[in-house]
Amino acid sequence: MAITLVNRAKMTTSTTGTGTITLGSAISGFQTFDGAGVTNGQTVRYVIEDDAAFEIGSGVYTASGTTLARGATESSNSDSAISLSGNATVFIAATSADFFNNDGSRSLTTTGVITGGTVEATADTSAGDNAAIGYTAAEGLILTGQGSTNDVTIKNDADADVIEIPTGTTNVTVAGNLGVGGTVTATGTSVFATLEISQDVDVDGTLEADAMTLNGVAVTATATLDTGISNNNVPKFTTGVADNDFLRVDGTAIEGRSASEVLSDIGGQASLTFGISNTNAVKIDSASVADDEYARFTAAGLESRATSEVLSDIGASPAAGSSSIVSTGALDSGSITSGFGTIDTGSSTITTTGVITGGTLEATTDTAAGDNAAIGYTAAEGLILTGQGSTNDVTIKNDADADVIEIPTGSTSVTMTGSLKPLTYQETYVANSTGSTTTLDLSTGTSFSVTLSENTTFAFNSPPSSGTAFSFTLFITQPSSAKTIAWPASVDWAGGSAPAAPGNSEVNGYGFFTRDGGTTYYGFLGGAALG
Repeated sequence: MAITLVNRAKMTTSTTGTGTITLGSAISGFQTFDGAGVTNGQTVRYVIEDDAAFEIGSGVYTASGTTLARGATESSNSDSAISLSGNATVFIAATSADFFNNDGSRSLTTTGVITGGTVEATADTSAGDNAAIGYTAAEGLILTGQGSTNDVTIKNDADADVIEIPTGTTNVTVAGNLGVGGTVTATGTSVFATLEISQDVDVDGTLEADAMTLNGVAVTATATLDTGISNNNVPKFTTGVADNDFLRVDGTAIEGRSASEVLSDIGGQASLTFGISNTNAVKIDSASVADDEYARFTAAGLESRATSEVLSDIGASPAAGSSSIVSTGALDSGSITSGFGTIDTGSSTITTTGVITGGTLEATTDTAAGDNAAIGYTAAEGLILTGQGSTNDVTIKNDADADVIEIPTGSTSVTMTGSLKPLTYQETYVANSTGSTTTLDLSTGTSFSVTLSENTTFAFNSPPSSGTAFSFTLFITQPSSAKTIAWPASVDWAGGSAPAAPGNSEVNGYGFFTRDGGTTYYGFLGGAALG
């Protein structure tokens, strides 16, 4: 909700009661709301003063009829709307709710733009930061990010990319020209669409270009090269080298050798013995061989086999109506590459020590107690993760291998190692009935209410174990005929004694806090006579 604040807007009102205010005239020296710039339908922060009574809140201004709705947030009437006498003043003012109090430990979250002189970072960034500015004494200014295309993108005022650091790399891409007044040192490969250098260039390695100019003149001369077969020499061919020749070093040159000359050079022979015995050459023993077929040994060599023939050879068959491979045993060794579609093992198990990589993993049945690390599904529960470990049953990590969400072993608790920023925050509310003893089961909620029907003694059951901080609220409604209440001895009340029970037909709110598993509850009265 946007709050409108204006300067020196203060008016009278003759309205009585707790309803909507009809505004009168401006106080001497001040402006009307309209004159100060408030427009119809805007929400303002207002203060009402009526003798010693006051009310602070926010309300919608209506230009027609000059009215102001009231939404009290703080007042001399227990933070409810005060009853106006007909002689009150109302003015627009900023309150503590309109300011951000930076105590050094709070985070500022905004969906708008933060504008200021400078932004001063004081700590390092972390792996996994989406878009972070940091600083260390050694590294100075640090920019860290992660995106699907680039980790960091620096743009100009036309929203065009200037400098990019592609995701997961240490490379830098410059979209335009790169002008350097000092020294450029590169340990990898630098690619430029255009490179203009106004100073000396010292190249220790190889400088390769499709075309080069010096002072506008194309470089076309051929450098003098050292030829031969020594280190760093350029090979030189003898005359008579023909197509399909083999190459042989001849002194300081390379000469061409025909197939027959090579056989003579190595003392070999052109005739070969075919078959599938040791040292034989293998030949194709099939009238026709097609692309993507498989090879099978025969007595004379290799013959081609189509997919259907291979399935018949190994005693397998495709699943009915599909091109899947069906196995009735366990596929538990080597690697499986399926170009057929689905691999259906029926009720058998696929065991691998490697990584299963694919598009998605679709679970179809529930997991079971004792599963080490299982993914399951039911129509009611949806995706299910089940595990068991000595520290946690389930651990969810980020891409830096750091724990984000933990479910400690054997518990239903969830531990988050970082910050939790929900869109809204809700607690479980439990309405209890009363008896001579009224027991609050602290494992069922954190906000309780009780309407007294008889004298009762409260008991608190099932708090979290020692070492876990836990708090809850209790609202007690007293009937028109007062009932007594008694508290557990484990409650240590603020001020040393328990507060009084609610008055007839009134509501009191109480707060309790424990961190030792309920050995001691710190109790306090949050509000009295609420209803």
